[in-house]
Amino acid sequence: MGEGQMMRLRLGPYKDMPRENVLLYAPPLVSTIELGAGRAVSERIVASAGLLFNIRLRYVTYGRSLPRYPIQWRVELEDGGATRELGAGTIDAKTLRDWAEEDLLIPLTYLEQPTRLIISVSVAKDLPGPSAGLPIFKSGAGMIAGPIEGDPEHRDGVGGLTLQYARS
Repeated sequence: MGEGQMMRLRLGPYKDMPRENVLLYAPPLVSTIELGAGRAVSERIVASAGLLFNIRLRYVTYGRSLPRYPIQWRVELEDGGATRELGAGTIDAKTLRDWAEEDLLIPLTYLEQPTRLIISVSVAKDLPGPSAGLPIFKSGAGMIAGPIEGDPEHRDGVGGLTLQYARS
């Protein structure tokens, strides 16, 4: 088990480590984006300097039980015009609960300065039934999250992301 996972679970020497949750969105809810078959959306954000150990993404199920299918996610770090993968994985749609957050398990990452990250979510072309979605919140002045990409209808909104930092 890595240090990031131990921090998330508050185990061992990380049991009492102070942490800070930074929400990258604020009400009001504007809309939702349904993650239908073949859909891919992404958002560029600026993570502040510090010890980043987790990113949480809020999903909606529209009050439905979802079938089993993978939702792919990826987190990339932009560094001087180039990007490198920080983490990637899949979430089983069947395990999602309406309005709940899911962890995007990235490695423990020390950011020396504010850093641009790209969070992408996609669904394969074959979908066995109803799909999950992402809530979209109103973008405001001073937001450190950029507009949603991959959905022209919601370009003025931001997704439901929370960054988790270890603080000393």
